[in-house]
Amino acid sequence: MIGSRRRIRLVARAVLALGACALVAAGCRRQPLPAEQPVPAGAGDPLGHLHVLMLNGGGSKAMNYQSHLLHVQQLLDVLFHAGVRPERVSVFSADGPDPAEDLAVRELQPEPEFWLLRGTRLEHQLATPITYANSSVPGVELRAATKDNLRRWFKHAHRALGGRDTLLLYVTDHGQKNRDDPLNNSITLWGPNESLSVSELRELLGRLRPTVRVVMLMSQ
Repeated sequence: MIGSRRRIRLVARAVLALGACALVAAGCRRQPLPAEQPVPAGAGDPLGHLHVLMLNGGGSKAMNYQSHLLHVQQLLDVLFHAGVRPERVSVFSADGPDPAEDLAVRELQPEPEFWLLRGTRLEHQLATPITYANSSVPGVELRAATKDNLRRWFKHAHRALGGRDTLLLYVTDHGQKNRDDPLNNSITLWGPNESLSVSELRELLGRLRPTVRVVMLMSQ
């Protein structure tokens, strides 16, 4: 039991650290976790009841910044290091398994004094160029971040989750403001006009069994 509590505290501290990292510049690099053997989650371990849904919609390749995918990778490192089973983690990111370019990548600015040009006309002219790549996370299946795919996932989750299960819903993404109803803003998904509003997310979460606890986390 003490070991289980220790792993839960490890996850909590690491998730808080990830949220702090999200406030750093968008180009923050992925940092490895300390070299320690992952602890597998057993049947009596609370982590054995943890399911994770990660969402990085992206919108389009021009606005799907690499920093969002780095956030996904960092949280995956935290979860797997703590002993969360990979089959309980689902990642919806941009166009999913499509090999087409869907990720905007920009190398770190090599000149340490470049900050002097921030906010000037020269910033965009002299900044390192944006290139495009295909999203991928080694050893992890990426699914297309579309509303239909999310509906299918929640339909399955209705049957698969219950009892003492906890769903961690993690979002690292853009969103749109609803000018008519600021309490019903939306999360950007992949593709033209693809988004998930607050009311639509509430409806999806309502499909889960009442005993399932939901924890939500967002980084940007």
